[in-house]
Amino acid sequence: MKTLYSLPFKLFVIENEDILDSVDLNEKEADNVLEGEFIKKEKDLIRKHKISKLVGFKKELPEAFQDLEISLSDKELERVSRLIDSNFDEFKQAAFSIFSSKMKKREHLDVVISNTIKAIDEADDSINQLSKRTGELASEFLPSLFYHTQKETINYERLFSELYALDFESFNKKAEEDPLGKSLDEDSFQILRHMLESSLKSITLRSSLLESLKQLLKKYCNNLLEVLGPTIAARMIAEAGSLRRLAFLPSSTIQVLGAEKAFFKHLRSKTKCPKYGYIFQHQFIQKTLAKNRGKAARFLADKISLCARCDYFTKKEISGKVLQDMDRFRREP
Repeated sequence: MKTLYSLPFKLFVIENEDILDSVDLNEKEADNVLEGEFIKKEKDLIRKHKISKLVGFKKELPEAFQDLEISLSDKELERVSRLIDSNFDEFKQAAFSIFSSKMKKREHLDVVISNTIKAIDEADDSINQLSKRTGELASEFLPSLFYHTQKETINYERLFSELYALDFESFNKKAEEDPLGKSLDEDSFQILRHMLESSLKSITLRSSLLESLKQLLKKYCNNLLEVLGPTIAARMIAEAGSLRRLAFLPSSTIQVLGAEKAFFKHLRSKTKCPKYGYIFQHQFIQKTLAKNRGKAARFLADKISLCARCDYFTKKEISGKVLQDMDRFRREP
């Protein structure tokens, strides 16, 4: 009886303990298989060898075969179920062995970079919400301090640091000197102080994460860091999955990384194709005239692809030349 074994990252066609055929899977395909979804490679093997598929859970068997328009009798389903039971330990051991091997080979720095940039994004959200709430409470007692900076960008770190340094008496004295200010009780002051402390800790955490990310990227992919800056470089690596995958991506894909929703909407609904993803945040694109941004995005994507490949394969330093080319491109009429 020919059987298709679905293991992480590989499919095996087995007959009487002999391997007739095998196909490698990428991570996305492996995830789909583990979630019980059928992929094209599975369907091709099933039809090519005219086999019954081995599925990890018996309850999935009838639905699985029905999806592939394979009719099996109850006796045949029983045989497949018995095959699962008799080989389940070997199946589980082989799956774990392949999975652990893949995990050990995976570059841990890619995981660190991906989680760090996500933590920075979450810290930004936290800082924005907490600073807004803390600022509203503080402006109730020191309104002039905040109204003075309405036309400017408020430096919350400096402002909150100054307020946090005040004790209860000093804060009330400052509030009395404010034409629109008013004093507050000690319990309210303690609440405001805790909020100021939390805001400052969030700001400090964000700064520390960003600085650590810069140091990590400098050792791991200095070309990307110099050309894109820490946040965009980290986002590109996180979106691609790893520096290795980014190095193998074509520049046309790199150009729209981060704009997947708009891109697939374009494929489905024939809407306008996006010209850029994360690279739109780069000053090189921002300072380019709107009519030339598509050309600039293609140029920048080419340079990112080149930098990623140098960082991954050779570690050759080319960021200086790339920055010169970008400056020359910007000066062109």
